[in-house]
Amino acid sequence: MIHVRMLGGFHVDVDGRSADSILAKTPKGILLMQYLMLHQGESVPARRLMEIMWPNDTSASPEGALKTLISRLRTIMNQAGPAFASCLVTARGGYRWETQSGVTVDLDEFEKIAARVDHVDELTGENRHQFRAALQLFGGELLCDQDCPDWAKPRADKVRLTYLTMVENYLNLLEQAGDTQEMISVCRTALDAQPFNDGLHLRLTEALMSARRDQEALRQYQHASHLTGSLDRERYDENVREYYAQLMRSEQTINDTLNDLYADLIGDVDTAGALVCDIHIFREMYHLQKRCLERLGANILLGVVMVAGLEDQPLQLDRTMNGLMEVMRSNLRRGDTVTRQSVNQIAMLLPMASEMQGQMIMERIRRGFYAQFPNSDCRLASRFALLNATTNRGEIKRKAD
Repeated sequence: MIHVRMLGGFHVDVDGRSADSILAKTPKGILLMQYLMLHQGESVPARRLMEIMWPNDTSASPEGALKTLISRLRTIMNQAGPAFASCLVTARGGYRWETQSGVTVDLDEFEKIAARVDHVDELTGENRHQFRAALQLFGGELLCDQDCPDWAKPRADKVRLTYLTMVENYLNLLEQAGDTQEMISVCRTALDAQPFNDGLHLRLTEALMSARRDQEALRQYQHASHLTGSLDRERYDENVREYYAQLMRSEQTINDTLNDLYADLIGDVDTAGALVCDIHIFREMYHLQKRCLERLGANILLGVVMVAGLEDQPLQLDRTMNGLMEVMRSNLRRGDTVTRQSVNQIAMLLPMASEMQGQMIMERIRRGFYAQFPNSDCRLASRFALLNATTNRGEIKRKAD
């Protein structure tokens, strides 16, 4: 069995084993094969193939060059399997691709399935299986592991649109069926192939919210914000606010709520150190503390600590950030708040602290960090800004460490 993959990159497998090394002997032949595959069933005139393969060639015998290329390509394809070589058919005045028995092309299979589920309006076991098969086939953009030729780009755009339309239809059907877990799985699979698609990030966040997986939903929101930088923030914020509103609604009676709250409060263990939270809670903590400190005429010290020097070591950077977060939590006071601002930055709120106190706190954090990571190649940098009731945007006084 010979399987040709065009989605997510061009590869040929024979009985489950790669035949890429065989085809690599004729790069020009691979381009010719790809062009004919994208025009399957169409007899492509030899003249057009010459223009595609040698657009700037002034050879006296382009016909001979094409025939030599076809002959060499057939010989190499035959090494992969006779059925594979038979797919390259000579037509009158040209050539065409006809997929033979024993040969499959993922693009053809994907488009056939996508066409079958295009107008599905009710989810069944059969079409659910077809949706899943199409998702499995789409490994990424058409010919994405090479410099996509101009003649392939219109088809690549069409395939991408087909894929995203199919995913959206499937998600809508799953939403109607109330299958939130499958929606989450579909979104994650689709994001592997289309990691910068805003719509998919939003659908995943909404699905996680519906599943009441609130921490995952917030992490997904933060991840998407850092990754794309162009999300529909208004729609995101609206959904997040509504989500929190839902969390605050309780089906219990007021007496049950009071009893549960009392039990939680007296049973809670008051741990030392700063509060570690996500960015949304961090913002709420700022506004809460700001209102309290306004009455006292006090300040809030806002700080950011950055880890530099591990940009090319993502796993080490993540371990280091987790360690730094724990060092900051244990070295700050009750009432202080910290959050992971980005992949290499942690923000902190220090109520009723001066800039001098901030520098002293940072020195304590620095000592604790290097005690935990004595052989680390990274370095810490920090900045502070003093905020008060009259501080406006653009007026923040910043101080470097």
